[in-house]
Amino acid sequence: MITEGSKITIIPSPELTELRLDALLGEQGIVLEDLTDKSRKAKGYMVLIPETYKDEFVWFIPKASAYEQD
Repeated sequence: MITEGSKITIIPSPELTELRLDALLGEQGIVLEDLTDKSRKAKGYMVLIPETYKDEFVWFIPKASAYEQD
């Protein structure tokens, strides 16, 4: 189960493509905030990635694109 502090790898999903974030595929990051509660329409995580993408380190990653590392 992915929770705050979990290490994830970003994997392909239609939601990620819709957000035009396919350039982040394969990146690893740390979950800073879990945004998957029932009340949310767009479920996912705020993830810290090690290198900037478009001058940002923290990105919303859809739940379907977050693969928890062992």
